[in-house]
Amino acid sequence: MNPTKNDWINLPKYLDEFAQITHEFIQTIEQRAVASNKQSIASSDLSKSGNSFDEVTKQLRENLIPYLSASRGPRYWGFVTGGATPIATFADWLVSTFDQNVSKGGDSISTTIERQTLTWLCKLFYLPSSFKGSLTTSATAANFLATIRARQYIGQKQVTYVANIKDSEKIDCGELEKHLTKSTSKGKMVIASAATVTATDFDDLVKIKALCNKHNAWLHVDAAFGIFERLINGSQGKTNGIELADSITLDCHKWLNVPYECGVFLTQHRQQLFESWMCQPLIPISLNM
Repeated sequence: MNPTKNDWINLPKYLDEFAQITHEFIQTIEQRAVASNKQSIASSDLSKSGNSFDEVTKQLRENLIPYLSASRGPRYWGFVTGGATPIATFADWLVSTFDQNVSKGGDSISTTIERQTLTWLCKLFYLPSSFKGSLTTSATAANFLATIRARQYIGQKQVTYVANIKDSEKIDCGELEKHLTKSTSKGKMVIASAATVTATDFDDLVKIKALCNKHNAWLHVDAAFGIFERLINGSQGKTNGIELADSITLDCHKWLNVPYECGVFLTQHRQQLFESWMCQPLIPISLNM
């Protein structure tokens, strides 16, 4: 969709207003309420003719911005948003400006940029080059992608909740082995944590991977924010063994200070990743027409 001629003429005005709103919001972040109790807005019909830029910004300033949370500030602890740096925010503006589709290469360098970013992340976290994947909107979306990919491996869905070690959120490996031994499924998937959301507990990934190998199970690690521990302690810290996982999810908006949402899905099984998203026609198509 192309902007109208007036949109291009007024672009400097839009950018000035955008910059002013952004500056005002960031400068007052310390004075804003951490969270807003107002969760609804006045009901209104969808305008058939649209609203002017001035009307929209007036509505934004008066009825929306005052009730936003201070999620990018240091006092906000919900959802581990992280708080984007100015340069990361600027980069996000450019991404929206360029409006590239990275789902398939061939018409832009944008897909190559995504692949390069994933390569850098793997190097940053001491992961082998066998890991491939894609950027996602969050670890939640990446976890969903992991289950879809694992579907190719498992073949059927069976969910079993394994007990934790007492007074922690770590998987009890003894209980896990009992469940794996008892299972008659040809394929299994174990979802481990690095680290858990409420207690920041790290599962014993080396021991869990050994059990997965023994019982033909896929190991997925939800490392939404725990993987960043590797930046402090390297590959032999609390995330030791994550490089053995079949798939990993992590969130860049947690500790890399980029705008929310930005998650990453990584897997060492590239071919099965392709198979997970491959579309086959429901009806055979003949090209001899």
